[in-house]
Amino acid sequence: MIRLLENARKKAFDKVYHETYGRLYSIFSHIVKDDALVKDILQQVFIKLWNKWDDIEDRSDLYPLLYTFAKNIFIDEIRKKQVRKDAERAAVQAEQLAQYADEEIHRKEYEARIQEIIEEMPERRKEVFLLSRAQGMSHKKIASVLSLSPNTVERHIQEAIKHFKKTLKTS
Repeated sequence: MIRLLENARKKAFDKVYHETYGRLYSIFSHIVKDDALVKDILQQVFIKLWNKWDDIEDRSDLYPLLYTFAKNIFIDEIRKKQVRKDAERAAVQAEQLAQYADEEIHRKEYEARIQEIIEEMPERRKEVFLLSRAQGMSHKKIASVLSLSPNTVERHIQEAIKHFKKTLKTS
């Protein structure tokens, strides 16, 4: 008796499946444009139908019910995709922010180290270097302002650069 009921249920279900699958597939494949997703949605639709089969009183036209199931599952899939995209976007932004923060920390550490190296220089060399690099003065102008020869200015800058290279190489 139970076996007969199960066979009848299966035959009725198969009939509904064969009558509605093609129509549902056609409609949702035009909307979704992703064959695998459409098939997945329809599989979920028919699983849901199978699970609710005994609760359905009027089985004469199940297409509207199946369409509603498919539409709701489709909407849920779209929401899940959007949540995933939002999460991925947030993760990328967090990574970029962390990278920017790291770069900013390294930049500040580097600037502090440069400042320490400048402070280690003899006063006249520091003064020449800062006028050249920080204020962009020419060697000739620095020589005039500090009452030095252009060769002395050149030597101070060369010594400052050597000191930077040596100190930064060992750090």
